[in-house]
Amino acid sequence: MAPAESRFAEMPRRGTPKFLLGVWQQTPPTPGGGSSRAFASRIFFDVTSYFGRVSVFLLLSSVLPAASARQTSAQSVPLQVAADEVAAALARKKIDSAVVFDFSGPGDGITMLGQNLAEEFSAALARAGGSIHVEDRARIREALDRERFSLQLSTDPQLAVILAEDLKVGAFVNGRLQTHGGSLILELACFRTDGKVMKGLRVAWPPSENIRKALAANPVLADSGTGLINYPDPGAKGGYSLPRCLSCPRADYTGLAMKHGTQGMVELLVVIGVDGRVYDIHVKKGLPDGLTMTAVQAAQRWKLKPAVNLNGKPAAVQEIIEMQFRPF
Repeated sequence: MAPAESRFAEMPRRGTPKFLLGVWQQTPPTPGGGSSRAFASRIFFDVTSYFGRVSVFLLLSSVLPAASARQTSAQSVPLQVAADEVAAALARKKIDSAVVFDFSGPGDGITMLGQNLAEEFSAALARAGGSIHVEDRARIREALDRERFSLQLSTDPQLAVILAEDLKVGAFVNGRLQTHGGSLILELACFRTDGKVMKGLRVAWPPSENIRKALAANPVLADSGTGLINYPDPGAKGGYSLPRCLSCPRADYTGLAMKHGTQGMVELLVVIGVDGRVYDIHVKKGLPDGLTMTAVQAAQRWKLKPAVNLNGKPAAVQEIIEMQFRPF
């Protein structure tokens, strides 16, 4: 099997020069009374793949009293119906715990709208779940910090597996938002912690005025950081030295990747902290068959001599790590 090449790639830093770190080789092993109104939502079920390929269409109609409807957000009913379906799938598989990660979209990344809808869906799942424990979403940030992941990585099912294992839950839910024909669409997928999809469904509803405003703004949330010193280091007056690898274990080449002949490059945008460890991991470019996961897990184990500024003090710097996988 040919070696998988890993290296830091050149990238511009704000106010600092470009740096290129050296290349080294890694050989991978293998709803009471009153008038009413009809509320309809469409849900598409799919258990074939993440966010669906072959779908069954179900039209659900609910009659809501007007007084109650005034107190209910437009998305409450479809989200609750979807949560009931996910809870039923968990019960059938005898899974007693789950977590709901932040929803991404529309577009790339996690937004405040995605976080708020994930909070609402998590509460709906808790109401529907009976004996199923729905993990407090505040613990997701703790898991992200422990794993040194960026906020955005929880939207990637490959890497959400690691977070779900850290949280010691039996399943997790990912969601993705998009708009179409005046509707807001939420695609949901529930996974076991081994990465296998259990339930896929789609919910659509007409967005409220508040949601339309949120969609118009749609800012992608920035990561809050992981306790690192300010980046760039304000003490630097001209640049940084280069971090240097002290111990950089190889990334494993998975059996599934070998079976499919998967090859290519995983690119990670990371911060190398003042302690020489890799933090705030973002995936710029991933690969299927578990290779993105193994690349991230390898980077988590790396230990480097940190960069220093012109004052000779260790500094947190941002770099791109590239890992090239070849099946031969």
